[in-house]
Amino acid sequence: MPPSCGLYAPAAATGTPDSPYLCDRVFSPNMRYALVVLSDRLTVYEYGTGTGSSWANLYDLGQKFTDLTSGSDDAFLVLQSSGEWLVRGDVWASGSSDVGTAYPLNAEEARAPFRLTVGDDGTVQILNRDGEQAWVGPNALELF
Repeated sequence: MPPSCGLYAPAAATGTPDSPYLCDRVFSPNMRYALVVLSDRLTVYEYGTGTGSSWANLYDLGQKFTDLTSGSDDAFLVLQSSGEWLVRGDVWASGSSDVGTAYPLNAEEARAPFRLTVGDDGTVQILNRDGEQAWVGPNALELF
């Protein structure tokens, strides 16, 4: 079982779900999808089902940060008390307001704590303490 840690990506992280650094990702229950924090973006990977399968970039959440930085910063993901997420580096930030659908009534501070999950369909979501969606990203299966 991976260690318990915050989502953090050092600038030197390779950025694939099979890299040895374990604190930069969240897996779906079926282990087919992984949300990975990279030094220049937040992305969802899918593991292929065929022989010799490997991880492939499925989609990025929000903007790539290369427009804002050289990719040399460490990056970390923060779940805010408002039920939103934010990825930060030294000189840049991007968050759930850039992509996906927010449900403000489920995302009030009184509905905390919040948890970030990746579903068995590759969809990333933030759930409040009652398991209701505070924010949901694009449905991975509908993107293609």
